[in-house]
Amino acid sequence: MTKQGAPKGITKHRAIQIELANKMRSNKYQVGTLLPPEDLLSTEFKVSRSTIRQALSSLEQKGLISRKRGYGTTVMPMLILKYRNSQVSAKI
Repeated sequence: MTKQGAPKGITKHRAIQIELANKMRSNKYQVGTLLPPEDLLSTEFKVSRSTIRQALSSLEQKGLISRKRGYGTTVMPMLILKYRNSQVSAKI
């Protein structure tokens, strides 16, 4: 997501979902590691925690992350490897 916000025609949570998936694909967030907490992601993207939760929920439904209350959000190995050599934004 750019500093100006989500690209035209894309919701904020979708733009965040794409950006997080791209960071996983590029190994900024490696398989097995925890993503930053919702409040930090909210600050980073300058959106509400609700918007972050929507983005994370979509990634979880696709199997890219696992969320556990009180523990955090873990990057999952299954689909990340599939997306590493492809255009993530087109697939998510």
